[in-house]
Amino acid sequence: MGSTEKWKGFASLSPTIQSTLKRLPELLSATDVRLVYLFGSLAKGKMGNDVDLAILTKNSPPYSFRDELTAFFGTERLDIVDLNRASPAFCFEIIRSGRLLYAADQEVQLQFELGVVRQYHDTAYLRQKQEEGLRRRMAAWSSNTAVS
Repeated sequence: MGSTEKWKGFASLSPTIQSTLKRLPELLSATDVRLVYLFGSLAKGKMGNDVDLAILTKNSPPYSFRDELTAFFGTERLDIVDLNRASPAFCFEIIRSGRLLYAADQEVQLQFELGVVRQYHDTAYLRQKQEEGLRRRMAAWSSNTAVS
């Protein structure tokens, strides 16, 4: 299912969404949210179909803030990723290409980002093995398929 189909029937994002994003720290300062990154099309400065947020919390699941975030943004078009549970590759991509919207403090941000980079590099060999296996399966599959 594409993003357009997923959000069919929901109100579009407000044209002022970028200015709303700048006010997000006001909402989060009294919570146990430690970090929030924006990723996806909005992070690249393009108007997207939804707001993609990657959230690191101390104790609460990030999804427990969904109602507050929905009210804050004025839309249901939110995709929330739990950075406590996301893969090292996904976390690395978020810190590499996403935009930091909120950090409870710089030490938390530094520790998280250094940890992600370390895990990403430590697991590089696993991604390489996975890619090699996929290439072998694709080669075997394509050699077994007759072209008419």
